[in-house]
Amino acid sequence: MSPEEKREQKARTLLEYQETQEEIAALEIKARRMGAEISKFGEWMQRSPATHIYQREQEQYGLRVDFTPPEILETIKNWERSFELADKLRQARRRLLDLEDEKKQLHLS
Repeated sequence: MSPEEKREQKARTLLEYQETQEEIAALEIKARRMGAEISKFGEWMQRSPATHIYQREQEQYGLRVDFTPPEILETIKNWERSFELADKLRQARRRLLDLEDEKKQLHLS
């Protein structure tokens, strides 16, 4: 491998490492948000479901209700996405470990 090719490989590895770190950070933020929304819904189910667990098409029966916020409703309706998100996070972390090994081989660490 020529010195130029080796320099390009190092640059690619460092760039991919940085991008993977950024991807992990974004996925973790999304996971925390989803977790908070699921927790809030669970809290309402435990403490005040008649008031907080409500969609527009449901009957109010003359009682005060609070609409479930759309972002929480969307997360709860599509809770299976949490498994997809966790899988993406595992994949990214594995890729980061592989890139750490590659950095060591290229004497970048």
